[in-house]
Amino acid sequence: MNLAVPGVLRRRPEVEERPTPPPAEVRRRPLAARLDAVRAIPPGVAVSALALFALALFVNGFRHSVTPDIHIDEMIYASTGQDVATGKGLTVQGMPFFWQPPLFFLVEAPLINLAGLGNGGVMDVALQMRLLNAGLGAATALGLFWLGWRLRGMWTGWAMALLYISDPFVVRVTRRLYIEPFAAMWVLFALWFCWSSSGRWTWKRRAIAGLLFGLALLSKELTFFALGVPILLWLRKEMSWKEPAGIIGFAALTYGIYPAWAYAVGWGNQFLSLKQFQYDRLVGVFQYTGWNRPGVSFTQALAVNAADYWTSYLCILLALPALVILWLRKDRQSRFLSSWLLVTIVFFVGLVKFGTLNDQFFYYLMIPVLASVAYVYSFNLPRLASEARRAWRRGDAVNLVYNINLGLVALVVALLVLRPNVQVWTQRFALERDDGFIRMANMLRNVVPGRAPIALPGTGAEILKFVFPNNEYGLFNEARPMQLAAGQVHWYVLSDKDIWLKNGIDQHFYDLVTSNGHEVWGVSEHTFWHIGLWEVPYPERLAGVAPKVSVVTSTGLDARRS
Repeated sequence: MNLAVPGVLRRRPEVEERPTPPPAEVRRRPLAARLDAVRAIPPGVAVSALALFALALFVNGFRHSVTPDIHIDEMIYASTGQDVATGKGLTVQGMPFFWQPPLFFLVEAPLINLAGLGNGGVMDVALQMRLLNAGLGAATALGLFWLGWRLRGMWTGWAMALLYISDPFVVRVTRRLYIEPFAAMWVLFALWFCWSSSGRWTWKRRAIAGLLFGLALLSKELTFFALGVPILLWLRKEMSWKEPAGIIGFAALTYGIYPAWAYAVGWGNQFLSLKQFQYDRLVGVFQYTGWNRPGVSFTQALAVNAADYWTSYLCILLALPALVILWLRKDRQSRFLSSWLLVTIVFFVGLVKFGTLNDQFFYYLMIPVLASVAYVYSFNLPRLASEARRAWRRGDAVNLVYNINLGLVALVVALLVLRPNVQVWTQRFALERDDGFIRMANMLRNVVPGRAPIALPGTGAEILKFVFPNNEYGLFNEARPMQLAAGQVHWYVLSDKDIWLKNGIDQHFYDLVTSNGHEVWGVSEHTFWHIGLWEVPYPERLAGVAPKVSVVTSTGLDARRS
């Protein structure tokens, strides 16, 4: 029976109010949730992550001071980090340095001070700071393992990390003091955070993702291409328009600190003019460095490096069918990886076709290539195994043989990549010495008289000017015989690789010096091929002029030698 009286409200049952937790407990809850998430990580995953980190650190750091040979970029970055560490500011050789953003040097500077290298030689700083990049490479391997584990499982993470750790091109870049490993690490972390935020985006998460992309831009502006990944994911309806808009906005705000600082300290015009110069170089308005420079063949460069990097080329080729497979699949993991890979490939195709391309830029391409190839292998091999088991149970001999053959082909391709990678690393980095220019610096101190002019056409001038910053020698980037004869230049540092690169010298000049002089010291190596210190007693012969009495100072009387 309904006893309700019209116009009279029913009395609600009393509900016991819960006491409001104290603010300290509220603040403690997110931390406790994070700790619970860490405790929930399976022991096998944690052990695998630590093992891969240690393996990458060993691969990148073993014999780091003797191979590969020094590169001019390493000298520049070491010198800039040293200036930041000693309080001189973001400068190189007394000039403001805007060629690269400042974040890498702000990380490098405390390590230089910690190692006591603030007043050391630039060469020593560059060689010791290679350990920083070894750690960055190990962190990237760890990030790839973590991404693979979250995408499909632990074995996917192992496949991604092992391909990355063993790839010969990746190893060469991470064993040098390049900025690319630092910048690419932030890109990987930013994209990993985008993936982990799928389906639960908030403005806080958009801000964090934008901050990570901004840190990549503050490491190297070239990483702007990665912002195309959230845009493509939005076009594929994997996220709303708020995500790419928020991420790009917060990334721009983060990067904006850099130009704002440049204008605040009065270097705004230098900053703007250099960035305009870099933009023109990037889009190919002019080309003076890299593989796309006029007179240097891109395909010839690929052929010359094929002996070391053919497995990297193979992975790039395998990434093309992997891209098609991932693009056609409808799951979120495949859409995420295919978007990352497609954006990167399109950007690099544009660089190859129109812009100026330096070989270390390929590092940004190799990470999504290796991740995508490993992912496709990780879900196809178990499928082949399950199909083979089903065919065995049904007694279907045809399908059984077919799936076994496919599995064997896949395993052969995997071994075709991993085994040569281990062989290249063992030969190039575990056994050989590749330190010709590193030893050349000491040879000049011991052999060449102080203040003597030295001709360094090609690579040598750029590197050795950082080794001898106080005019210990007269270093000249000169390859004109008349000027060399007039200046009575008796000493020459030559690398025959500069002939192939068309980097300041040609075969005629190289033959002219070697036929009129004798090699005091030389070494053949992998990076610069043959490097030699040559003494020409009669420089006039280079210009076809009758020689005078030689005025070469006896090296035995040189006080510097002692």
